[in-house]
Amino acid sequence: VSGTLNGSGVSVSSNGAAALNAVKGAAAASGNVTFTNSGNQAATLTLSGLSAPYTVSPATCSAAAGGGSCVVTVGMTTGGSLGAQGAQTLTATGGTTGPASAGVSGTLSGSAIAVSANNASALSASKGGANADGTITFTNSGDQAATLTLSGLSAPYSVSPTSCSVAAGGGTCVVTVSMTTGGAFGSQGAQSLSAAGASNGTVGAPVSGTLNGSGVSVSSNGAAGLNAVKGAAAANGNVTFTNSGNQAATLTLS
Repeated sequence: VSGTLNGSGVSVSSNGAAALNAVKGAAAASGNVTFTNSGNQAATLTLSGLSAPYTVSPATCSAAAGGGSCVVTVGMTTGGSLGAQGAQTLTATGGTTGPASAGVSGTLSGSAIAVSANNASALSASKGGANADGTITFTNSGDQAATLTLSGLSAPYSVSPTSCSVAAGGGTCVVTVSMTTGGAFGSQGAQSLSAAGASNGTVGAPVSGTLNGSGVSVSSNGAAGLNAVKGAAAANGNVTFTNSGNQAATLTLS
């Protein structure tokens, strides 16, 4: 008495997608998963079980009998949040002995910059006085350092320094925004300071300011050419001073 069992026996022989790693916003990570057929019949496998951020290609493949293999590529996109991207299972069906499964997971690394303090969102100074200064703090909650390039401001605003480094894991970069005081009274306009160079993209901080003070000038002069008859009533004329500023003024005439 003798007999033979026929079929395909598919199993995972290697898994390069068990711990994918990529930088956020960079090229997708990928790893190969190999299914090997130890049976005596060929198998056509159908791959399933993955969803975003993971993909598999091709979605079907053949594994020859007697040790034939099928190699598929698992990809991981990089648009998600920093850290673990979740665990999923890639399943290959079509083998006689049942499905074969491979664990898939991944991590996104990078720098994550946010504005943690902004003291330049409402600068205030006296017209013609000292410049107004305010600091802006950028904090990195990611697991990689970042070098930031600061831009986006024009007169009357400026920033110093124009680039800075931010360490991983809570490191900070503090820059100083200045506003000159030679402009007109009132609002100096709203701008945005941009910090580029982080894995999570460009981060903006609003900047604005106001110049305060009193601006007094002669708006009319009725005393520029007084005229009277000698010995008669005194001549007089009005002089009007007008304040174009946004603060009241007490004038002393002399």
